[in-house]
Amino acid sequence: MEDLLDQYATYLRSWQARPTTIKARLTLARSRLLAWGVEGFTRGNIEQFLATDANGNERKKWTTSTYYNHLTDFCAFLVAAGRLETSPMDGVRRSKPPSKSPKPLTLSEQTRVLSVVEGEVRDWILIALLSGLRAFEIAKLRGEDFTSEGIYVVGKGDKEATIACHPDLAEMASRYPATGYWFPGGEDGHVRGQQISLTVGRLFRSLGISGSIHRCRHTYGTNLLRQGVNVRVLQRLMRHASLDTTAGYLAVVTDEERDAILKLSA
Repeated sequence: MEDLLDQYATYLRSWQARPTTIKARLTLARSRLLAWGVEGFTRGNIEQFLATDANGNERKKWTTSTYYNHLTDFCAFLVAAGRLETSPMDGVRRSKPPSKSPKPLTLSEQTRVLSVVEGEVRDWILIALLSGLRAFEIAKLRGEDFTSEGIYVVGKGDKEATIACHPDLAEMASRYPATGYWFPGGEDGHVRGQQISLTVGRLFRSLGISGSIHRCRHTYGTNLLRQGVNVRVLQRLMRHASLDTTAGYLAVVTDEERDAILKLSA
């Protein structure tokens, strides 16, 4: 089994999957191989697994959607490796993830956080609020990424982009090394994105605020929308391939809806 999983890990790395993706897919593949063996990868077993957990409880939609994607990929690998003739996922109905609800921080929550946080944790939060960077993107920031053109970012799927730099972040750059990682540590030379998420999540909970630093990305998009930024420009700033994805980050409050209606004329 371990040889097969090693081959799968190599397969995942061949399309430059992120380490967290590789770890999650290997974990699920190992658990299903232990439970079923290769011969147990059947449509019936997979549908039962996607429908309920080990205690017979219905799975949450996000979990089902994630497991569906993981199993589709692993079964495709098993076919490519000659371990299965056809993928049992071909007949399994695709699970749609639930719609994403925007969760920006309120102004009161932002004020509460920034009034107590210090040091690099404060800088993590400010970077997220003023650039919309994700935790793993903040973790990899280097002095070289800040240029006259803006902030160079390698995002999901290793997609490269340069986004406009807020003046406050330009000032922050003057306090950090011009070369090398801003937040060193870990095996790769920089702090892990997961550590940033966990640290900020604990801070939020200590202040009675739910969620993690990703809420700052929601806040970034929502604040820009409220300032009248065109949604297509927002899509580019947030580096989304789909406008639908961008919409999932943008909150509209009741007062804004009311103001919009009042602009209409018969």
